[in-house]
Amino acid sequence: MLEQFLVGGSGVLPPASTLLEATVAGYAYVTVPEHPERPLLKEWFLYLTTRHLSVKREVARLLAALEAAGIDALVLKGFHLAEFVYDAPGKRQYADVDLLIADTSVQAACSAAATLGWEVTWSVGAADHPLAPRSPGYRGHEVAQIHLPALDLLIDVHRRVAHNNHNRLAAAEAQTRITQAVWEGAEALAWEGTHVRLPRPADAVVVGLAINRCWGSDAWWVKARDYTDIAALVARHGLTREAIVERARTLGVSRTVELYLERCDPFRARLSLAAPSWWQVRWWNLLVTHERGPRDLQHLVMETTDIVTASLDVARVLPTVWRAERLVRSGVRPEQAPLGSSTAAASLPSSVWRRTRRAIHRSLRLLRVDAASWDAVATRAAFETLRRRRLAVRLDAAPGPEGRATPRLLLGETHLVVPSRSDRLDPAA
Repeated sequence: MLEQFLVGGSGVLPPASTLLEATVAGYAYVTVPEHPERPLLKEWFLYLTTRHLSVKREVARLLAALEAAGIDALVLKGFHLAEFVYDAPGKRQYADVDLLIADTSVQAACSAAATLGWEVTWSVGAADHPLAPRSPGYRGHEVAQIHLPALDLLIDVHRRVAHNNHNRLAAAEAQTRITQAVWEGAEALAWEGTHVRLPRPADAVVVGLAINRCWGSDAWWVKARDYTDIAALVARHGLTREAIVERARTLGVSRTVELYLERCDPFRARLSLAAPSWWQVRWWNLLVTHERGPRDLQHLVMETTDIVTASLDVARVLPTVWRAERLVRSGVRPEQAPLGSSTAAASLPSSVWRRTRRAIHRSLRLLRVDAASWDAVATRAAFETLRRRRLAVRLDAAPGPEGRATPRLLLGETHLVVPSRSDRLDPAA
């Protein structure tokens, strides 16, 4: 039903819940005046519009600060489309803002953002700490992440416009080449008292949509708003299918774009929103190996390495988790058990803490620790594991729900969050 609606099927009106889930509710409000749930769609459209205006103000201030520091920035994806392509920003929903800058400008850009009240969540070259979201050896497409608490707004700062999706390997030649081509083709525009660079319309499709869907973590899964994005670029810039195909050829990604257009092509009223099967993804990855590189082989190398290291990590912590489970089952709270002596002689790298959390999580599942004692066992096991690394960790009890004390693990003033049952702890980036 959603596919039929987006390609212009007559009389097809998906419920508002479907439109909201597909992030096209604002678009539907403008394009379907007869929708029976129009008040709900209007409410969402107005929310998206007012939020965009707030985001626009802060992004403009940030770009002005970057320009004053001599830093060029190119805006990508959702914010670019909402502000510069769609005829009404409330028609294009987006979560965060994506900016592209040069690698050499990262620290200066973060400093400029900090003067405006942005918090630097992470940046390449920053000192490592246990809760850092990226390891120091991260080689992915991002260089920083900054957050504005007042709007709960996140900006992903990129060094490459395409995800390499193997963030521990150095191979990203195609992504680097494509990024350079996007920079060279970008348009410089005076905007809101400052200047901004925008990708050319064909690049917004070839790179912003096709490459990111097919090479990135979406794994070839087309999103509903892709169809409306291309249609908006056509309406705004007169973009043609021939221009998209030619740009793909110039960038050396013709096969990728051809496969993408088989699933999302407003020029031919073609759209498939179904999630591709595992085998389809493998086959398409193979077909574009000459353009992107051997993605599945790269993942296999990393996953094989992860299996070996994860098995060794579990073997090391499993006895500790077993002892912690017996301790908790006996009725002793983790922070009340004998602690022994400790000397602080080492730091805790973020990669080590992530591996420790994953190993404890897997051990808890292997031992079938029940939900009621999970947090207490995980906390005690993490405490003992880190003390063996000669870290001055400590346990205390924080007030919990219904007056119950909840054990907390602290390293200095840092609260180390132990893995919960619901966590999905993928290998570190």
